[in-house]
Amino acid sequence: MSDLAAFPSIPKVVAADVTAADDLTSAPAGVELIATAGTKGATMVGLSAVPRATLAADNRLDLFIQLGGAGDYFFVKSVLMAAVTVAATGVIEPTDFGYTEAAPLHLQAGDKLYVGAATAFASGIAFTGRALDL
Repeated sequence: MSDLAAFPSIPKVVAADVTAADDLTSAPAGVELIATAGTKGATMVGLSAVPRATLAADNRLDLFIQLGGAGDYFFVKSVLMAAVTVAATGVIEPTDFGYTEAAPLHLQAGDKLYVGAATAFASGIAFTGRALDL
């Protein structure tokens, strides 16, 4: 045991692509691993998603955690991605989960973070985030 404070030391960009629908169970199908906390834990200081093609209807995006990387998945949060037309002349605004350096999501050692969507989307939804291993 060290008497030194744990400060984030290894920043990394994390990413996952989701195409299948999840089912909000304790072992959800259709989710994708986006981050695994290091041996001393981690903090998520950013997480957002964009559709890879026109999204005709709103879609709920879900976040799950698997404590220690094993066993049941626990639902953490959902956000609503608004329908959007993807075109060369338009802007695609990311759907943000709201995690920042001032309000991060803390993960314990070995925790795994998974992302999913309520509705399958063959073109995919691209999730990206910033994680800081401790």
